[in-house]
Amino acid sequence: MPNSTPNSTTPNELYVTNLNELSTYLNYEISSTGFALGTKGQGADKVYGVALCRGDLSDTDCKYDQSITQRKGDWLSKLAGQASGTPQMFSSGELDLGNNSKLYGSVQCTRDLLSIDCSNCLNDSIGFLPKCCDMASGVHMYSGTCNVRFETFKYYNA
Repeated sequence: MPNSTPNSTTPNELYVTNLNELSTYLNYEISSTGFALGTKGQGADKVYGVALCRGDLSDTDCKYDQSITQRKGDWLSKLAGQASGTPQMFSSGELDLGNNSKLYGSVQCTRDLLSIDCSNCLNDSIGFLPKCCDMASGVHMYSGTCNVRFETFKYYNA
């Protein structure tokens, strides 16, 4: 049996942690100049980030668009944690974006996974969102054993 420590993290968890910390940093930095650049972590878990606001946006609007990105990632991670702890391995919920706008999301794993494997699969998918489709208003991401979806309309029965 491999050695483990109570507070050890898997490489994926470290990558997601680095990604979240970098997002927070970029959100803070972009508010003053409309541009931010940074890195977080080392080796395979190192993440790189660039944030750039459109030239026609005010500093306030720029900071708001970045905070939505961070909130969306946190929200989806929360849904992932909930799903991995249920027998159905499913969770859904809403994210209030303000101005009468909401995102509706769900995450699900195949039921043959262990809880930790479900969590890892979902967090891998969520961690990939900034690379492919961070500003999209709707995404449906499939993997072999889990899926992540969010839309601007309610598509699930819950």
